[in-house]
Amino acid sequence: MATVKVDSDGIPYWDQIQDTRLDYTIDWTSWMNAGDQVVSARWSSSPLGLAVTSGSYSSAGMHTGWVSPSAGNAGSEYLLVSKIFTEDTRENKVKVRIKVGS
Repeated sequence: MATVKVDSDGIPYWDQIQDTRLDYTIDWTSWMNAGDQVVSARWSSSPLGLAVTSGSYSSAGMHTGWVSPSAGNAGSEYLLVSKIFTEDTRENKVKVRIKVGS
């Protein structure tokens, strides 16, 4: 798993080398109410060019996405968004930045 850092604008980010495939996990457990469960989750990215090849979530609050930046450009930055929906009808999203190196 990649190590998360925080950018100067406060958005967490990960460095990733081009042509690698890594998993990124968002832990929603501290935000969720006791007994609440994730019922749906999705990943999106912008701008286009970063491939979110698959994703999974656990009802306990972990949301993992597998990102393959091989379609992205070295030296580019992408915003990756994790959005969840819970059994208690709550929804939330968090942005992280992926910085693709060469």
